[in-house]
Amino acid sequence: MSGRPTISATNFFRRVKHMYAIWKDSKRDFKNMDCLLFMNGKSEDSVKIKTTVVYLWLLGYELLDSVLFFTKKSIVIIGGHKQTSLLSHFKEDKASSDFNVEII
Repeated sequence: MSGRPTISATNFFRRVKHMYAIWKDSKRDFKNMDCLLFMNGKSEDSVKIKTTVVYLWLLGYELLDSVLFFTKKSIVIIGGHKQTSLLSHFKEDKASSDFNVEII
């Protein structure tokens, strides 16, 4: 075992589809938002805790020093080489997704 975490693209895309369905069908102001942005860095406030929960739910892993940016039709994931290498297989698995995925 290499000790490297494995992040499931299948679970990620399934959860993203669920998040997008809520975003689209929301009866509150949530549906009027053009994008969603989650930044995970070093912080000790309550926003950090909420962001960590989102990362753990979507990825099953707390991807430090990274950004998840969602628009209505695309997903952009920004991080360092170590973070993005954990997600490189998302590009191959995106065929099962309705979203354009870019990993930077």
